[in-house]
Amino acid sequence: MTSARYSVTTAVLLVVSCCALAVSQPLAITVEPDTAYAINGVDQIPRAIFGVTAYEGAPMPALPEGQTLLREAGIACLGFPGVVEWCAPAEPPAGGGAGIAQWYASETALREITYAEPLHGARYMYGQILPACRRLGIEPMIYILGGPNWVMGEYGIPKNNELYAQVVTGYVGLLKRIDPKLCWVHLGNEPNSVWFHANKSGRDYADMFKVVAGAIKQSYPDVLVGGPVLCWPPAWPPAQTGLPNWYTWDDWTMPLIQTAGELLDFFDFHYYGLEPD
Repeated sequence: MTSARYSVTTAVLLVVSCCALAVSQPLAITVEPDTAYAINGVDQIPRAIFGVTAYEGAPMPALPEGQTLLREAGIACLGFPGVVEWCAPAEPPAGGGAGIAQWYASETALREITYAEPLHGARYMYGQILPACRRLGIEPMIYILGGPNWVMGEYGIPKNNELYAQVVTGYVGLLKRIDPKLCWVHLGNEPNSVWFHANKSGRDYADMFKVVAGAIKQSYPDVLVGGPVLCWPPAWPPAQTGLPNWYTWDDWTMPLIQTAGELLDFFDFHYYGLEPD
């Protein structure tokens, strides 16, 4: 796959080995606009990590009209919501972790994610969508979201990290049965916007990430796991008030790096209110 050089002045995506950042001394980084930088010897952004999020319209790669649009747009990467409860056992399987793994390895699970509903149904049929992405030369990335109600508590927070890890690992394994090359996932979506309602913090997310990412990597070492998928770092949008810029770095990012830096393959965040120059 070819790489392309881009001039990025308003947003930067860093794909790093975050264990290198887990240092005892504060780390200061100064970035000058319109200046080319190299990170770990990499001075180009691979084309495959530029794309769009398909929270809506995820079936497009498997539809003729969508395929035409994606080809014309030159989309190289599509991010999809992997809502785990869309394909999960309705009740806890007998046998604990072994039972969960057995369910996700079953033909029932494969049918549910491939043929259970039409492409325009209430949930996305990745058994059809992921192979279509590969035929188009598009790299898929899955946002691991939620889980069945016997795993999740209020505000989309797992009741038990070990149990959640078993379910998520089974779900990732099911997706890799469909697309063995699938390697990009991230855990959760904007936890800093909701977890505080349950008195949970960035350290709680870091504990969850360590358990879940560790389980994924034990079964699938090729999978790259990202987080913490925050909203509003490194700056709040102009219309947002109440918290200072960069508050999420100390409250969410550093706990994750300190707790699970060796498992964090890329740093992921959402930036709202971005004004073009």
